[in-house]
Amino acid sequence: MVISSRQETLSPLLTTIKNRPELSIFYSLVSSTGGTSGIPGPALEERFNDPNNSLRFTAFAPTNDAFSHVSQDTIAALTTPQSYQLLYSILINHIAPGEPTFSDLQRQGTVHAIGGFDISFDAQGELLTNANTTSESERSRDHQAALIKGQDGQAMRIPASNGAIFMIDHVLDGLFTYFGVDEAVSGNQGVPEAIEHTGSMRDILETTPELSTLSDILKGLRADFLTRLSLASSDLAVNNRTVFLAPSNTAFEALPSEAVQKALQPSNYDLSAFLLRFGLGEVAGADAETGRMKVKSQSGFVILVESGRANNARVEKRICADNGCVWVVGRWLDPLWELF
Repeated sequence: MVISSRQETLSPLLTTIKNRPELSIFYSLVSSTGGTSGIPGPALEERFNDPNNSLRFTAFAPTNDAFSHVSQDTIAALTTPQSYQLLYSILINHIAPGEPTFSDLQRQGTVHAIGGFDISFDAQGELLTNANTTSESERSRDHQAALIKGQDGQAMRIPASNGAIFMIDHVLDGLFTYFGVDEAVSGNQGVPEAIEHTGSMRDILETTPELSTLSDILKGLRADFLTRLSLASSDLAVNNRTVFLAPSNTAFEALPSEAVQKALQPSNYDLSAFLLRFGLGEVAGADAETGRMKVKSQSGFVILVESGRANNARVEKRICADNGCVWVVGRWLDPLWELF
C-alpha cells in the first residue's frame, strides 16, 4: 500500500518522518542528535535530508505505539550527550540504502542497514536483525517487529523525495542478535561467589587470562579507561559498590567473524569504546531472596542481574579488588536489553 502524493510536494526522508504525527517519538530521537536546535545533527541531516543528495534511502520507522512500553528513563538515557554514539547507531540501523517496495523486501529477504546490521523480512513482513549471525540458531525462528499494514494487507509505504518510509510496530535492537544471549542459570544459583584479589580492578583485568583480549583492546582503544580502573574512591562504600562487567575472551569468540576488526575501525571507535566501558557502574540494589540485582552503569542505563546473567551475558566469575569488583561475563553487554 503506497500512500500517494504528488512528486513536487514530497519532502526529504527526515522531514517526511517529522510530518507524520504517528512517528513523532522516533523523530524526537532523530532531532535530539542536534542538541537543543530542534534539527537533527549534521551526521543525519546532511546525509538523509539534503534535497541535493541524489542517494535514495528507506527508513523503517517505529510508530509511537512501538514506544508505548519504553520508559521515559530509557528515552532520557538515550538522549544524553554521553549516549550519542549508541543512539546514532540505533537510528542508522533503522535506515537502509535504496528504495525497495514491499515486494522487493519479500523477494530479497534481507537489507543491509546503514549502521551495519542486517534486517531480514519474511513473506508476512516480520523483521529480524542479524538472522543466524550468532551461535543462537533459535533466534532465526523469532522476530523483533512487523511492518504496519493497511486495510489491503499490504505494508504501508510512505514516499519521500529521496526514498520511502515503512512503519514498524517495535524498535529494533540489533545488538543482542549480534552479541548473542547466554542461557539463564536454572534454579537459585545466581552469580558466582566473589574471589578476593589484591590491587585494583586494572590489576585484575591485566592478570586474568580470560580477559586478555579485552585488556589488549582497551590498551589501544581507551588507555584512559584503564587508568580509571586503577583509581579508588576515598569512600569505602563506593569501592564496595563499584563493579566492572568485563567481556571474556569467550565473548569475543562468539562475535561474527571480523567483528573485532570492524569494531576497531575509526568509524566505529566511539561506539566500541562506549560498549566496552558500559559495564562500569555501581550495584544499586540487591534482593537476597531472589538473587536479583541492579547495576547502575556510568552511562545512565540499568543492567539487570538475574538467573546468573547480567542483561544478555552470563556472569562467569567475580573477582574483587580494593577499589571494586570485576565480573567476567560471557558476552558483550547489550545496553538495550529488554528496554524495547
